Amino acid sequence: MSKKNGRINISKGFFQRKVTSQPLARIQAVNIEEPILYRFFGFSKVSTFTASDVKRSEEDDEKILTIFPLIRKDILFENLISLIDWVPKRSLPLNKPKPSGRYYFIRNAFFIWSTVFIFAVYFWHFSGLLILPVLFLAIWNADFYGRQTAWLVDRKKDIVIIGSSRFFAKEYYLLPFKAVQSVQVKQSIWMKNKNRAHLIMNIRKGNGSFKVQLRYIQKERR
Repeated sequence: MSKKNGRINISKGFFQRKVTSQPLARIQAVNIEEPILYRFFGFSKVSTFTASDVKRSEEDDEKILTIFPLIRKDILFENLISLIDWVPKRSLPLNKPKPSGRYYFIRNAFFIWSTVFIFAVYFWHFSGLLILPVLFLAIWNADFYGRQTAWLVDRKKDIVIIGSSRFFAKEYYLLPFKAVQSVQVKQSIWMKNKNRAHLIMNIRKGNGSFKVQLRYIQKERR
């Protein structure tokens, strides 16, 4: 891996080498992912989301570029900033929503999967009980999602950091202000009564868009 002339160059393969090159100017976000096994051993995976260009060449065609497939968490940011200068120099503590929105994630998972469980038992009788572990797993995952919901606005670097999760994998999105195409606040009638809202930030990803969400946060904290 190298950084040269405003581009990140990554070589892959052993017998047949493939070099992928991406312009730094087109990076829209950095994604840091920590699956269960990665966290157990103290590792992370780092990828970038890149906007496509009308005149892009074949080498620029990857909208998600993995720059560190496996890297120790304690040296992640010092290596990342050597490639992308707008990321923080170290891991920063994120703000958690207060009060927590975990209840709403758990409630949604319970209603959806308990309905599936009831229908499974009704139609398949005792075989439908096999859905019960999935119900508990879904509730556990929903609680984990709620615990990981967090954010930080770093005005020194002009970026926003969003904490999220995907099936027990921790995820962090680092978004430069200039890359955010639009911001939406969604609030149903029920959420309005609870003073909760979903904050959605849209960024470019390839030729399309990608949504980074903060769900069930207090509306005043958006």
